[in-house]
Amino acid sequence: MTLSNKNPPTWNFREQIPGEMLVDPIQEEFFTTDIIGGLSEALIRECIQNSLDAKSTSSEDPVRVRIGFFNEGSALVPNQYSVFFKNIKAHISADGNGLNKKIDFTGPMPFLIIEDFGTQGLEGDPYEDYIDESAEGNHNFAYFWRNYGRSGKHGNSIGRWGLGKTVFPASSKMNTFYGLTVRESDKKAYLMGQSVLKWHKCHDGVYNPYGSYGIENSDANGHLLTIPIEAEIFLNNFSSTFALTRNGNSGLSIVIPHPEDEITGSNIFKAAATELFYPILAGILEIDIEFDSDLCHIRPDNFDEILNSNNFRIPEKKLNNLLDLIKFTKSVLIFDKEQYITVNCPDSFRSPKWEDELFNGINISDIKTRFDSGEILGFSVPLQIRKKDRSIETGGFKVYLQKDPDLTYSESYFIREGFSVKGMSQMRSRNIRGMVVIDDGPLSTMLGDAEGPAHTEWQKDSMKFKEKYYYGSGYLNFVKDSIKAVSNFLSRQTEEINEKILGNIFFVEAPEKITDVNPPEGPDSGRGKGRKITPPTPTPTPHSPPKPYRIDQIKGGAIIKSIPVDTAMPDQLEIRFAYNIRKGNPFKAYNPLDFDISQSPIQVASSGVEIINKSNNILIVRIKDKEFEIKVSGFDENRDLAIRSNSRRGMS
Repeated sequence: MTLSNKNPPTWNFREQIPGEMLVDPIQEEFFTTDIIGGLSEALIRECIQNSLDAKSTSSEDPVRVRIGFFNEGSALVPNQYSVFFKNIKAHISADGNGLNKKIDFTGPMPFLIIEDFGTQGLEGDPYEDYIDESAEGNHNFAYFWRNYGRSGKHGNSIGRWGLGKTVFPASSKMNTFYGLTVRESDKKAYLMGQSVLKWHKCHDGVYNPYGSYGIENSDANGHLLTIPIEAEIFLNNFSSTFALTRNGNSGLSIVIPHPEDEITGSNIFKAAATELFYPILAGILEIDIEFDSDLCHIRPDNFDEILNSNNFRIPEKKLNNLLDLIKFTKSVLIFDKEQYITVNCPDSFRSPKWEDELFNGINISDIKTRFDSGEILGFSVPLQIRKKDRSIETGGFKVYLQKDPDLTYSESYFIREGFSVKGMSQMRSRNIRGMVVIDDGPLSTMLGDAEGPAHTEWQKDSMKFKEKYYYGSGYLNFVKDSIKAVSNFLSRQTEEINEKILGNIFFVEAPEKITDVNPPEGPDSGRGKGRKITPPTPTPTPHSPPKPYRIDQIKGGAIIKSIPVDTAMPDQLEIRFAYNIRKGNPFKAYNPLDFDISQSPIQVASSGVEIINKSNNILIVRIKDKEFEIKVSGFDENRDLAIRSNSRRGMS
């Protein structure tokens, strides 16, 4: 293709090709989930994620991101911005183009800018229009401007799906944005723009949703390709108009005209505080926010000071939680490696589970004392990851826990490569603050494969994850459950023995006393004055037939097995478990945080029966052989176990 950079910059939408399938863009739906929050949260997460992934390899300085708001008095007037909107006005005004609001090109234009520094910029061939996903080398320019749902990111990169840039047009009322990049490798500067609408009618034709801003080129066959603008005088004019401070430094500058109303300086700061606290405090990210003639520099050493000033009107309860989180995170980041408690590595030849054996060799009594006193504990968890290509990679992660009596609920944070992964289930216990940090290559890569486009959770059915690892879902659950599992292990307390209650190791509910509310009637019923009262003849209580099974206590559990008696064997058994308590019914007091017999460390081994239900504290089995045995183990050996069994018949 013969390319020319001599044509004037313009907006180009491709006209429909006859017979072409018409599909409207839906990528922005990936970022409308409630887990992410509002548009400000989605914007800050995605743009910072891209910046961290593009960090310069030649500098140890933190990535710096500048976010600027220009409206009211600083908005642009038409004679300033009109040169950058040639040929787009008709498409932006067309009916059915997907925009919710009409854009006035005769009035002021507010805009938002996002610039990163200390990054590589968009490397790769700027004229490339197709990339084989197996191709080696850097193709970020083409991936950013000419691909959706395709990405060259792999390994430890935070983003993988090639959908994060969708948030840029979604943040504009006209679904449009510009990008000016300076590349670290060759210091070349390029400018392009993109508009994402729907299929729409314009100029008596039907046009593709994707519009590109740049230089229009075509070859002898009429194939079109919009290429970036390189003319220095034009780039300088663009930078000056939109208040960019690139000045030849490598990185990427994004300009969003007519930003959505909900994207404000206050909302951006709140999003930065709640979403980016870890990379900021870790010293790998700095953020400058400019709005309403004010400038806010967010750095590790002034983060809590800015929060305490509360110029951003954060509700008091949330503000206090953020300050506590910052204090907790600072302690995590300076944690002495000699202080880590290293648990044992799970067996790599089966799905990893949280079992008490992982804590063998650790002074549990000392750890419990430190935990109950409010000390932050750090656990190093080694893992061996088995891949379907038969390779085994050694990795691991860290778990940090603190008991805080001021917390009325639990807080759980999962950090992968410095970035918060939201959407993980929270513990139902109170007073526990926990953080999982994954910055290890193999495990980070595996969890990145399991993340969805919005990076809010780890999904075992993610197309980039399934069929790639042995016991893949087991690894995900093992990491997800780590805060809950370790805190439950630490929270187990030795209860004071009450001989009256614990006269028998097993709790047996006494039958309720039954009172006959209908006295017998008849001549000797005792009704009427002077009649002789004849007490009813007591009915002898029948002896219950012996059960054809028995329950024996073992260390940390119980064995239920058949015994040879003449009593008919039931079709099913329902067995309930609970930890004994000093007063009341332990089965009513059962809490799933005590244990779940379907989850580690509880294990169920059986013969002669079929397990038909296993959840919470209930085990239901169908008896298939008159000689059977069920072994349930893994309960806290320092607590007394209560067990109740019920027979079921006619259930086969």
